[in-house]
Amino acid sequence: VYLESKLDWSRNAEALYKKGQSCLYFLRRLCSFNVCSKMLQMFYQSVLACAIFFAVMCWGSRVKAVDANRINKLVMKAGSVLGMELDSLEVVLEDAPQTVEHLGQCSSP
Repeated sequence: VYLESKLDWSRNAEALYKKGQSCLYFLRRLCSFNVCSKMLQMFYQSVLACAIFFAVMCWGSRVKAVDANRINKLVMKAGSVLGMELDSLEVVLEDAPQTVEHLGQCSSP
């Protein structure tokens, strides 16, 4: 996370986009090796989806439209590789409060 005095999240969005590009590359490579769809989904969820969720928790709705569109395009490309529709950045932003509330209700051993 890059903190700037103006709280401009563009640098963070750029880092997330680059991570997403790497994830997309590896996702395509795994697909080319005929890895099962369940494993592909697990890879996406554990690498890119968790990074997007973390970013949404930090940024809130303060992300610029240009940056949000770039990230959404990555999500759409990943969805086409996985053969399923994935949640856009806006959907994750809307669902974040319920997810955090649910996590707070979980008990740890």
